[in-house]
Amino acid sequence: MVKPTSALVYNRKSRGELEDLSKHKKELLDYCERNNFNPMYFEEIGSSVDSDREEFIKLIKEIKTGKYDVLVITDLSRLTRDLETQIKLFKLLTNYNMTIHSLMDGKINPAESTNKMMGILKGLFNESAYEETSKKMHLGRLQSARDGKWVGQVPYGYKKNKEAMKLEPDEIEAPVVRRIFKEVLEGHSITEISLRLHKDGIKTRKGNNFHPSTISNLLERRTYIGETNFKSDKFGEDVTLKGTHEPLVSMEDYLRVRKVLEKKQHFQMRTHPVTSPLDKLIFCGKCGRLMQVNLAKKKYIHLQKCNAYKYGDRCENSGCSLNLILPYVYEQVQEHLQVFREQLALLNKGSSNEKLEELKKELKGLEKQLKNKENEKDKLLNFLLNGTINELIYTNKNKELENEINKLKRRIEDTEETIANSNISNDTEYLESLIKNLEEIKFQPVEEQNRHLRGIIEKIIYVREDDRIDLNIQFKD
Repeated sequence: MVKPTSALVYNRKSRGELEDLSKHKKELLDYCERNNFNPMYFEEIGSSVDSDREEFIKLIKEIKTGKYDVLVITDLSRLTRDLETQIKLFKLLTNYNMTIHSLMDGKINPAESTNKMMGILKGLFNESAYEETSKKMHLGRLQSARDGKWVGQVPYGYKKNKEAMKLEPDEIEAPVVRRIFKEVLEGHSITEISLRLHKDGIKTRKGNNFHPSTISNLLERRTYIGETNFKSDKFGEDVTLKGTHEPLVSMEDYLRVRKVLEKKQHFQMRTHPVTSPLDKLIFCGKCGRLMQVNLAKKKYIHLQKCNAYKYGDRCENSGCSLNLILPYVYEQVQEHLQVFREQLALLNKGSSNEKLEELKKELKGLEKQLKNKENEKDKLLNFLLNGTINELIYTNKNKELENEINKLKRRIEDTEETIANSNISNDTEYLESLIKNLEEIKFQPVEEQNRHLRGIIEKIIYVREDDRIDLNIQFKD
């Protein structure tokens, strides 16, 4: 009996040709059986523009073992459409004395010059076809994006309407996205949100936990305010359209989240659980250091003595039991409630919205920043023209300024849109909820108390001299 010939079989089909995959597999394996080949089969599904093919890489590794005599394929275009890769592959097959058996092209000996030339010519044709196909596919994607259709992977929180090619809220995922934005605005850190989702058994689409980095990336996505963005490097076009699908969060809430994210103290990793309503709020009035609140001997909550150094000397601000501080804080919070009640009364009367005035003030500040950056960009060009700086410095700095200018323009557009769509009912609902929580703050769990207090208090300045304690509570604007 004749010993079977060792063969490698490679079958690749494009995503749009899946129905032919099993058919070609049968043809390839039948060919091996007719020719007494002992096959090792590799199968790959991928677009013609995919460059990273795992099974193809495995095939190359097997060739390098030197255990095989032939490579069986349907045709050369399914092997590779890159000319340089094909030339390297022919050299590799020649080194290991392997021949190619193609169902479409017949037997090909890579070592023979005629076959090499045929392979190279076909490679040139395949590479040209690849470039043309790639360009047409990319142009089609770009045109779809221009028409407001969704192109690419569907983000968490949405599903895709295949007929309209538009995003629609997913019944299960969309509430999770809204919850994440809501919890940021309620004062929860990204780490806390991650732990809360894990505790409730909520996973990502792939079944993984929501890590802090996953949540951070989610909060950055402008898809959730109803925008579609598609950047085409091939055609040098950046398509951004608003209102292409239903938003999951309002522009106002998106901007509020952006502001919260800019304040790093809201998102520091905790090394211990919340032990007191005043965690991360009390600062030493003598040296400015954040003072630690801990359980003392597991019996009572205690503000530790400040041990910071200032000008070489140890700070001597003494600590105390929190029972000496909390009643005063609660009292001041109840007094400050009047500020929120007055804001609510103005909203209910239809009077001017303070938040709206704040947005207008912020808009003026952003416009001033934009003007300064544009002036800086003009001056940079003058420096290049008069020889003060060289082209390399100009290019790097100009790119940096352009990025900053684009970000400022985006923030101005967002703020203008928020002003135009300012919803007093949302502000009323927010204030009503805030007032209710603060009125009942004494009776809430420690973590909830701390979250609400951090939402309205910037810091509490603490000084102790003997038995006298001075507190200065600085409320947020």
